[in-house]
Amino acid sequence: MEFTHNKELAKAYQALLREYKKKTIKIMIYISASCVVPTILFFILSAAKEIYLILFIISIGLFIGSWLMTLMFEIFYVSEKPYYEYLYPKVVDDINTSEPVLFLYQPFPKQKDFFYESNLYPVFSAKLLNSKLSFESKYHFAVDVYDTLVYNPGQKRVSYLNGFYYVIKDYHAPVFQLRTFHSPYGKLKYNRLTDIDNVRAYVTPDQFDIDAKYLRLYTLIKEVFESPSVSISSTGKQLHIGITLKPMTRRVRRYDETSFFKLRRMLMQIADIANLIKPLDKK
Repeated sequence: MEFTHNKELAKAYQALLREYKKKTIKIMIYISASCVVPTILFFILSAAKEIYLILFIISIGLFIGSWLMTLMFEIFYVSEKPYYEYLYPKVVDDINTSEPVLFLYQPFPKQKDFFYESNLYPVFSAKLLNSKLSFESKYHFAVDVYDTLVYNPGQKRVSYLNGFYYVIKDYHAPVFQLRTFHSPYGKLKYNRLTDIDNVRAYVTPDQFDIDAKYLRLYTLIKEVFESPSVSISSTGKQLHIGITLKPMTRRVRRYDETSFFKLRRMLMQIADIANLIKPLDKK
């Protein structure tokens, strides 16, 4: 597997960045104009001189503010869409042709029902999905992995998950949760196991422990991804895993060897973690 620095590919990526930047700036200009133009018209048509001055100052302020914001966007804004619509597919294609895993990739998926099955995050939380990877693991489990942000809709900086969310299908382990922070959400009743250190462990009232292999999985995930927060939930039918990353890369300024291999290593780590999920009869 080799990366060839193709100037045409790099130029195509930069062209996409410029295209999305222009679209964003146009939207900002339209929004600013919708505020400034009516103010100026009212200023012209108004008969009260005091209002003239006030509205004139307001319109000038709005104009300067919108101009400065547009300038800042022109200098610093980098859209995340080329990352998911251009760089991701290139890396996925490379992995599919050179590694023993076959990824099916989808940018910006819409389905979010799977979140409500795990009781890992509040029902009221907002969910943003940037990508979906589907593949079959080493032990033949169907796996979906989402690049996602789960946050408090009133305070976007308060996030419950900022990273990857796994759904391992047809995994019929007993119901439990392992999590770095918080308690289980939803209506299902859980009891906390107080004799397990370094993780918040929860089981249903009819259980009294958690298989040690899930504790090892939790610890390994935190180490591999250097994650500040990991949550694992067995629903009885599926295994759900949320992994927060810091930092979580969702945009790059250039298509080059560094950005290519950084994303490639991340996607291979995703597959490697899924391959650790063994059938129930194996330790």
